[in-house]
Amino acid sequence: MNMTSRFIQYAVYPAMKRWRGNRVMDRISELQHHETMNRSELRELQKSQLQSLLKHALTHVPAYKEFQYLLNELDNPFYVLREIPLLTKQSFRPRRDDFLSDTADTSSIFLNRSGGSTGEPVTFYMNRHAVEYSEAARWRGLSWWGIRPWDPCLMVWGSPIELKQSAMMSWRLKERWLKNRVLIPAFALQPERMLEYRSLIESFQPVYLYGWPSSMEILARGIQATGQPLRLHRIKGIVSTAEVLTDAQRKLLQEVFGAPVINEYGAREGGIMGYECPQGNMHASVDNTLMEVVDPQTGEMLPEGKTGFLIVTDLHNYVMPRLRYRLGDMVQLSSEFCSCGRTLPLIRSVDGREDDTFLRGDGLLVNGQYFTNIARLLPSIQQFQIEQVSVEQMILRLKDNGQLNQQDISAFCQQIKDKMGDIQISVERLAEIHPAASGKMRVAIRSFPLPTALKSSS
Repeated sequence: MNMTSRFIQYAVYPAMKRWRGNRVMDRISELQHHETMNRSELRELQKSQLQSLLKHALTHVPAYKEFQYLLNELDNPFYVLREIPLLTKQSFRPRRDDFLSDTADTSSIFLNRSGGSTGEPVTFYMNRHAVEYSEAARWRGLSWWGIRPWDPCLMVWGSPIELKQSAMMSWRLKERWLKNRVLIPAFALQPERMLEYRSLIESFQPVYLYGWPSSMEILARGIQATGQPLRLHRIKGIVSTAEVLTDAQRKLLQEVFGAPVINEYGAREGGIMGYECPQGNMHASVDNTLMEVVDPQTGEMLPEGKTGFLIVTDLHNYVMPRLRYRLGDMVQLSSEFCSCGRTLPLIRSVDGREDDTFLRGDGLLVNGQYFTNIARLLPSIQQFQIEQVSVEQMILRLKDNGQLNQQDISAFCQQIKDKMGDIQISVERLAEIHPAASGKMRVAIRSFPLPTALKSSS
């Protein structure tokens, strides 16, 4: 362990607990205990957490006071929760302050916001209590790989560009010496900087990388192009988050950085909801977040093994409870047990966002990530993006290495039509495909709303 790690472990964390009341280390221990509970104990834990949250929300949150008649039914909190309508970002945003608890200490809450990769960010309030549990879920997952909160981390992420130069310097010093993190900006991955980045990575010797897979892929390919392999001596993992991780990205990152890829599933609105274990399964943080999967057409709960829209209830946010919040992701849950021995249920798949899902003319839904597998078969394609602008029209944007021919483009378009049916495809060949304002690279975009009635996905 280097000196910075020791300083953070033995000085920074104890000081944060003593002077700021930060109990994240206690939360980590608490969540680690939960992962060894049997399923009935986990269910009772979640039941107790939900009862407490619902009692608070129905009593103290203006948006939910109309449901106070359900207080007498809290012996079955899962029934009460299902009586609460689904909450969408469109219905939440104009009424945000109605969801603020009348018991909230306004001096100790802070504003958080969603990433905004699909449009205007959603802002909401939290307090330290809720944040600590979300952070603890991350560190619990990383502990399965031998990674600790004070270990050196190389982040490939968006930098806070809104900060002034003096504030940016302060932010970087805090990241480096109080969190043991070094940042490579996801917006500054130009080929001419790859030798600089390789030198930075080798001198820093991170225990793990953390970032968007699309950005880490660009970094990995750039380092590959330097012709010299990385010399990393203590790396334990590469954490992929915020985007759908493809098999090709996983393979590339493992080859270049020489460590396993760890898939993290989280969102600002739901916290850290899942972490991949060394057996390759993603465990759901059911002790932090209650998850439901609902049918896109009816909004009714789906049985496990079926893919649908994810609905989340943060069990620890008492400042601004949002019950049954429609997150916008397409997921599949499972109660199967993992051979790793941890009893937390599984998230079998995360198939992208609702806004990544395409709509065919016959009403069927198609996962936009499906086309990633087609593009990977064409090595001359460096980047691509498919946008569905209407049921009848799509735009295919391509960045290639100069060797992509018209025959390959026609074949790609035909495979899209084979899946999507009779649809017009416009092709744009670009020098660069830019990420969304959030910094995330979106491969699939549907730029119009889904109708209220849909057929089952295909």
